[in-house]
Amino acid sequence: MTPIISVIVTTYNQEKYIAEAIDGILIQKGCPSFEIIIGNDCSTDLTAEVIQEYKNKYPELIKVLPRTKNLGMQMNLKDCIENCSGDYIAICEGDDYWIDCYKLKKQYELLKNSKEASFCFNDIYIKDEISKNGKLKRHLKSSKKKLTSVITFENLVEYQNPVANFSCCMYKKEAMKLIPDSFYQTKAADFLFNMYLLDHSIGIFLKDICSVYRINQNSIYASIENEQKILNRISAILYHNEIFKNKYKKSFYILLRKTIRGLFKERIIFSILLPFSGEKISLIKSEF
Repeated sequence: MTPIISVIVTTYNQEKYIAEAIDGILIQKGCPSFEIIIGNDCSTDLTAEVIQEYKNKYPELIKVLPRTKNLGMQMNLKDCIENCSGDYIAICEGDDYWIDCYKLKKQYELLKNSKEASFCFNDIYIKDEISKNGKLKRHLKSSKKKLTSVITFENLVEYQNPVANFSCCMYKKEAMKLIPDSFYQTKAADFLFNMYLLDHSIGIFLKDICSVYRINQNSIYASIENEQKILNRISAILYHNEIFKNKYKKSFYILLRKTIRGLFKERIIFSILLPFSGEKISLIKSEF
């Protein structure tokens, strides 16, 4: 029987976390039939061994894609999507995990009952294992209370990407055809991916907290200083505006203004802390 939902797990060198990611999928209940598609991008640690243990236990449920070379994050995702059998696709990156056993059920029902929506995302906890000792923090706090259940392109940009990451998302497979091949040749992530979809549709926000986004030493931006992150974000905003040919110029301008304010704040904080040692600076800046 062809599964209705496909769950993608993308991973690379996540031996410490991959079991928790898979376990969060296995606890799902109340939803239609699903399969698990795992794209292990030639990990050099014990990730493959952990995955094989689960494959041995659930041979009919889990499909591990063969890899002879490292594809990179985006091409790994693309290959996983192309190997999905379901009409709905959820994603869980290998160092994240789900905490609501009805996550798939809730998102599937919302998407099934909406002709206009291309994807659905839930609220999340952020687990910062670098500066916050793994303490859980809700992603969409009071500043985003105005976020409605219907998400447009403008909402996505002006609210500075409330989606947060792929692991809280479920997509209609048919809608994913709107993603151009050029996307998979870049280092862009969920933000641009979802922009392409919202250029033609709407998204649905599920206010329940269903998943955890983990920030650790292997996270993409973990080692980048705050000021450089902001500069990278400014470059990305200008790039995204070019892609959509000024169609959402006003929204990108609002985001750019907020981002530049963040840059000035970061530089003011640094100037105040300059007399302190590097260790003290890191300690104090972690509080902001």
